[in-house]
Amino acid sequence: MDVPIHTGADEFSTGMLLRDHDHEGKFLAVCISCTLGPGSVLEAETNAIHRGLCWLQSLPFRNVLVESDSLLTVRGIHHTQANWLVISLIAAEGFSILD
Repeated sequence: MDVPIHTGADEFSTGMLLRDHDHEGKFLAVCISCTLGPGSVLEAETNAIHRGLCWLQSLPFRNVLVESDSLLTVRGIHHTQANWLVISLIAAEGFSILD
């Protein structure tokens, strides 16, 4: 998943790529979405993970590994302090989709 954000823009895009881990990264599917409203990198990256998990729910794949280049977002998902609450809630909702 990746999210390009442009300074001053009133929207951001999310790109998600699904590839097969067992067959040398063979391309399986792609999804692109656009979200209106300005957002921080943290909000956009968290939104991308959530959207990706929602997208995966509609596909027949299981045992999915989510990768992100945003260490801040990954830390936010795993953090338990209150200032990370919104990020944790968004991510938890996305992960519950896969249960």
